[in-house]
Amino acid sequence: QGQSPYVINAGLLWERRGWGTTAQLLYNVLGRRLIEVGFTGVPDRYEEPVHRLDLAVSQALGAGFTLKVAATNLLDEEIVETVDDIVVSRYRPGVGASASLGWSL
Repeated sequence: QGQSPYVINAGLLWERRGWGTTAQLLYNVLGRRLIEVGFTGVPDRYEEPVHRLDLAVSQALGAGFTLKVAATNLLDEEIVETVDDIVVSRYRPGVGASASLGWSL
């Protein structure tokens, strides 16, 4: 339960040291996974594969400050749960975003 038969993770990193800029694009997909084990005639429940794409960019601003901006789950694919290949639940988790300003001595 909870494990996929395959997991694919890939990432691209772009960095411009002279500018203090870094950008990262991350891709992830999990194979179909068992999320609830059936018992006494109740069938198993599965989560179907879903693709995910995240982006993070950071920029050094000088004087020890760094600005970071991130967006998660850019594809916002529908998560589908099945029992005996019948769809019993589907939902979209949504796209997330964050920004932070850091300072280091």
